[in-house]
Amino acid sequence: MTLDRQTQSLEAEALLAHAGWVRKLAKALARGHEFADDTEQEAWRIALERPPAHDSNLKAWWGRVVASAAAQRQRTEGRQRRHVQVLSE
Repeated sequence: MTLDRQTQSLEAEALLAHAGWVRKLAKALARGHEFADDTEQEAWRIALERPPAHDSNLKAWWGRVVASAAAQRQRTEGRQRRHVQVLSE
């Protein structure tokens, strides 16, 4: 299914309307760590690659996307810490 430019523009505008909320949620889920930016960027990447099927309840959709990005970031960070710990032993 190909979306026309007008539809893509409307989708982007609907997503961008939640930018401030996405940022706050990313900061909260990253627990103030420097990973808030990474979490937010990953959420936007996911949103642009796989936008929601419809624009109803975008906050709930964003919540799932940002939570998923935060969880992935935490898993990655945990693996990196363990790898560094093993190398330093």
